[in-house]
Amino acid sequence: MENLKSLTHGVDRLFIENKRFNTTLISVNFYLPLNKRGIAQYALLSGVMASSCNSYPEFSDLNLKQKELYSASIGALSDKVGDLQLIKFYSTYLNNDLVLEDIETSVHKLLLEIIFNPLLENSGFKESEVNREKRLISEKLKSIINEKRSYAINKTISEMFKESAYATHKLGDEKDIQEITPKELYDAYLYMLKNAYIRLQVTAKEYNGSFDDAFLKAIAPFRENKDFSLPESRAKKHTEITEIVEKAPITQAKLCLAFTGEEINKTAAVNLFADIFGGGPYSLLFSNVREKLSLCYYCAARNQKHKGFLMVDSGVEEANISKAKEQILIEKQKIENGEFDDELVNSSKRSILEALKSNNDNDMVLDTWYSLRDNNDLISPDEFSESVKAVKKQDIIEVAKKFKLDTVFALVPEGENEN
Repeated sequence: MENLKSLTHGVDRLFIENKRFNTTLISVNFYLPLNKRGIAQYALLSGVMASSCNSYPEFSDLNLKQKELYSASIGALSDKVGDLQLIKFYSTYLNNDLVLEDIETSVHKLLLEIIFNPLLENSGFKESEVNREKRLISEKLKSIINEKRSYAINKTISEMFKESAYATHKLGDEKDIQEITPKELYDAYLYMLKNAYIRLQVTAKEYNGSFDDAFLKAIAPFRENKDFSLPESRAKKHTEITEIVEKAPITQAKLCLAFTGEEINKTAAVNLFADIFGGGPYSLLFSNVREKLSLCYYCAARNQKHKGFLMVDSGVEEANISKAKEQILIEKQKIENGEFDDELVNSSKRSILEALKSNNDNDMVLDTWYSLRDNNDLISPDEFSESVKAVKKQDIIEVAKKFKLDTVFALVPEGENEN
């Protein structure tokens, strides 16, 4: 991509031009190979570092500083992107020409303070901050267990990829979270600075390169001239179908079917296949499995392009599980057989194109669009839209044939309990 610039070995900067915003968003994206313990470490780290730093040790101090900068925002998050760990630090602020003073320099300084001058004690992160974030993550993990639709989806993924780190939720494993010490967390932080591939992303009307120099100066003491290449994400190789039934205190059963394509396919045809299969109200799963046959309360298909699999999740009566599963597979077979018309393709294209267009309406959404893409796939939403328009019916058929049923997970009622 012409707006991707190499700043130094292992550090690139991407300028994302968008004339619609009166704000600038800068994100610093660290990418590392995914591992189970690391998922917990960096989920914990992002929360700790987003709430304080050495210059602003209390969250209230940091929050007040952001308000002084015309309500600029500073944050951090961690996520799984296929077989990669993403740790993102970001700031968004009003452009100088809007406020008629230089807040850009101050926000840049604050973002660098968050990243490079964390709050430490005894050669580790401050224990009280670490413990606070542990409690917050534990509460989030418990809420997932209580929200049975999310639980079923995550359990299906954990079973499907149980031999790899990808099986772990992006917030980490509860046991790992509780075991991490402030010193271990600091070691993980230093490892990130020294070993991650880094992509700076700037979303703005224009960019003068001012953050590049400041960041390079701050990161220089941690970097060596070594290999910062990343592994490619790989889909699960299909072998045999795994079927699992689990009981829970619910009244409505949950049924998930996961399909793997063996090869990760990032083409627009995959998006169209997933959408025609179980996207909008025009999709086969909605029209037939839900509406016509009334076999489920909801039934949707989602493409997970970073790991080359597709998930169908549904809410059903326990008595209808077998029928729903059978019909879901029948609807997929219809697509493989070409039993869908051009109007369905056109409806799907319109929906996808509208969703792609909305990426340009929010700078954080646009930043996320790029941070979830590797350097060989840094196309804009508008460019991807052109690929969607070019998809033919036969392309969708061929894609449908590549996806094979891999894992079936059913969460069923254990008795007469509340959902």
